[in-house]
Amino acid sequence: MGYEHVADKFALAGLQRLPGELVRAARVRDCPLQIEARLQGLLDDAGAAARGFAIAELQVLRVHAHEDITHAGSQHIDTSRWQPLLYVFRHYCGTGTPRGANFRAETALAPQHPIGATV
Repeated sequence: MGYEHVADKFALAGLQRLPGELVRAARVRDCPLQIEARLQGLLDDAGAAARGFAIAELQVLRVHAHEDITHAGSQHIDTSRWQPLLYVFRHYCGTGTPRGANFRAETALAPQHPIGATV
Protein backbone atom coordinates (compact mmCIF):
# COMPACT_ATOMS: atom_id res chain seq x y z
CA MET A 1 0.00 0.00 0.00
CA GLY A 2 3.03 2.30 -0.09
CA TYR A 3 3.76 2.39 3.64
CA GLU A 4 7.10 1.52 5.20
CA HIS A 5 7.65 0.02 8.68
CA VAL A 6 9.78 2.15 11.01
CA ALA A 7 10.47 0.66 14.44
CA ASP A 8 11.23 3.95 16.22
CA LYS A 9 8.49 6.29 15.08
CA PHE A 10 9.36 8.79 17.83
CA ALA A 11 12.89 9.25 16.45
CA LEU A 12 11.67 9.47 12.85
CA ALA A 13 9.20 12.23 13.78
CA GLY A 14 11.63 14.03 16.13
CA LEU A 15 9.27 13.61 19.08
CA GLN A 16 10.09 13.10 22.76
CA ARG A 17 8.81 9.94 24.47
CA LEU A 18 7.21 9.98 27.94
CA PRO A 19 6.23 6.83 29.83
CA GLY A 20 2.55 6.14 30.36
CA GLU A 21 1.57 6.44 34.00
CA LEU A 22 -1.24 3.87 33.99
CA VAL A 23 -0.64 2.00 30.72
CA ARG A 24 2.43 0.56 28.96
CA ALA A 25 2.07 2.72 25.87
CA ALA A 26 4.39 5.70 25.60
CA ARG A 27 3.04 9.23 25.48
CA VAL A 28 4.24 12.05 23.20
CA ARG A 29 5.67 14.91 25.25
CA ASP A 30 5.18 17.32 22.33
CA CYS A 31 1.44 16.57 22.15
CA PRO A 32 -0.55 19.12 24.17
CA LEU A 33 -3.33 16.62 24.99
CA GLN A 34 -2.68 12.98 25.82
CA ILE A 35 -5.18 10.34 26.90
CA GLU A 36 -4.30 7.07 28.61
CA ALA A 37 -6.96 4.44 28.03
CA ARG A 38 -7.63 0.72 28.45
CA LEU A 39 -9.26 -1.40 25.75
CA GLN A 40 -12.72 -2.54 26.86
CA GLY A 41 -13.66 -4.39 23.72
CA LEU A 42 -13.60 -4.56 19.95
CA LEU A 43 -16.88 -4.23 18.11
CA ASP A 44 -17.40 -5.96 14.79
CA ASP A 45 -19.86 -3.53 13.29
CA ALA A 46 -21.09 -4.94 9.98
CA GLY A 47 -17.88 -6.86 9.29
CA ALA A 48 -15.41 -4.06 10.07
CA ALA A 49 -12.53 -6.51 10.64
CA ALA A 50 -13.07 -8.10 7.24
CA ARG A 51 -12.81 -4.64 5.68
CA GLY A 52 -9.50 -3.91 7.42
CA PHE A 53 -10.42 -1.74 10.38
CA ALA A 54 -11.55 -2.06 13.99
CA ILE A 55 -13.97 -0.17 16.18
CA ALA A 56 -12.46 0.00 19.65
CA GLU A 57 -14.30 0.77 22.89
CA LEU A 58 -11.92 2.36 25.41
CA GLN A 59 -12.07 3.36 29.07
CA VAL A 60 -10.27 6.66 29.67
CA LEU A 61 -7.98 6.29 32.69
CA ARG A 62 -6.10 9.59 32.72
CA VAL A 63 -5.93 12.79 30.68
CA HIS A 64 -2.74 14.87 30.46
CA ALA A 65 -3.05 18.44 29.19
CA HIS A 66 -0.34 21.08 28.83
CA GLU A 67 -1.05 24.17 30.90
CA ASP A 68 -1.01 26.36 27.79
CA ILE A 69 -4.26 24.77 26.53
CA THR A 70 -6.19 24.79 29.81
CA HIS A 71 -8.17 27.56 31.48
CA ALA A 72 -5.82 29.11 34.07
CA GLY A 73 -6.05 27.38 37.43
CA SER A 74 -8.39 24.64 36.22
CA GLN A 75 -8.39 21.22 34.60
CA HIS A 76 -10.65 22.35 31.76
CA ILE A 77 -9.46 22.56 28.15
CA ASP A 78 -9.66 26.03 26.59
CA THR A 79 -10.93 25.11 23.13
CA SER A 80 -9.89 28.49 21.73
CA ARG A 81 -6.24 27.67 22.55
CA TRP A 82 -6.14 23.99 21.52
CA GLN A 83 -5.49 23.43 17.81
CA PRO A 84 -5.76 19.66 17.22
CA LEU A 85 -4.41 18.00 14.10
CA LEU A 86 -7.16 15.91 12.52
CA TYR A 87 -6.89 13.18 9.91
CA VAL A 88 -10.06 13.23 7.82
CA PHE A 89 -10.44 11.14 4.67
CA ARG A 90 -6.66 11.03 3.99
CA HIS A 91 -6.19 14.76 4.67
CA TYR A 92 -4.48 16.46 7.58
CA CYS A 93 -6.35 19.49 8.80
CA GLY A 94 -7.10 21.41 11.94
CA THR A 95 -9.51 24.09 12.94
CA GLY A 96 -8.01 26.53 10.42
CA THR A 97 -5.88 26.15 7.29
CA PRO A 98 -5.47 22.60 5.87
CA ARG A 99 -2.09 21.16 6.86
CA GLY A 100 -1.45 18.56 4.15
CA ALA A 101 -2.64 15.32 2.64
CA ASN A 102 -1.78 11.63 2.70
CA PHE A 103 0.02 10.47 -0.44
CA ARG A 104 -3.04 8.37 -1.30
CA ALA A 105 -5.49 11.32 -1.14
CA GLU A 106 -7.41 11.61 -4.39
CA THR A 107 -8.98 15.02 -3.84
CA ALA A 108 -7.81 18.45 -2.70
CA LEU A 109 -9.04 19.80 0.60
CA ALA A 110 -10.77 23.18 0.37
CA PRO A 111 -9.71 25.92 2.82
CA GLN A 112 -11.80 25.90 5.98
CA HIS A 113 -13.84 28.88 7.10
CA PRO A 114 -14.82 29.69 10.68
CA ILE A 115 -18.34 28.67 11.64
CA GLY A 116 -20.75 31.47 10.79
CA ALA A 117 -18.34 33.19 8.39
CA THR A 118 -19.70 34.42 5.08
CA VAL A 119 -17.99 32.68 2.17
